[in-house]
Amino acid sequence: MRGLLQEVHDRGPPSPEDESIAAHLMRVHDKAGKPLPHARQWSELSIFFYAGMETTAHSMAWCIYDISQHPDVERKVVQELDQLGLLATPERPTPRNIEYADLSRLTYLNCVIKESMRKRPVLPMLFRRAVKDVRIGPYLFPQGTIIEIHVLAMNTHPLYWDRPDDFLPKRWLEPDAMFAQPNPGTPSNATHNHKGTVKTAGIINITANASSAPISAPLKQASNTASRVTYCLFDIM
Repeated sequence: MRGLLQEVHDRGPPSPEDESIAAHLMRVHDKAGKPLPHARQWSELSIFFYAGMETTAHSMAWCIYDISQHPDVERKVVQELDQLGLLATPERPTPRNIEYADLSRLTYLNCVIKESMRKRPVLPMLFRRAVKDVRIGPYLFPQGTIIEIHVLAMNTHPLYWDRPDDFLPKRWLEPDAMFAQPNPGTPSNATHNHKGTVKTAGIINITANASSAPISAPLKQASNTASRVTYCLFDIM
């Protein structure tokens, strides 16, 4: 990536006709009128490549794989594409180009994509650093603690999903499918509100440079050796 950025710099100032991402990045200046530092340009260019391309390629590859492993799903996807004129057939060897309006019409394909991303999220874990002392349920984590949110675990936990290991695109046709809801087979106390009032629940891994402690215990000082602890946190926020 650094070599690519150097190549961009070697070309000199971009022409007005150059609409590439690199050209737009080279045109960015700070409030003082100076171009972005080389390190910042490298960071931004890397984000575009890895976050904007690798993630999409990952999701597309797994989605195609999931379709190929479920003939009934494949049949429904093909039928939907055919109905919209987006499928190549003997009678229509050259389908029409997809349009933006088609995205909202591809109801079942959207469900397939969501289900594939549920089972294989492109970012199975998210990391955040606590900018101040924070309480999560009964635990108190000091400033600087690295909090790892395990997206994959939440997406495949039987507390929130009926038959979580199965590939079921039709689940996304149910009302409020986008919001956290309890599995009907779970205890009655494991309930959740949704639509903006979702009680945050999930499995969170905590990589801490300090010891975690219950709220009732005094905050401990950071230890020299990083400790890793895992908690299952449900209905705590």
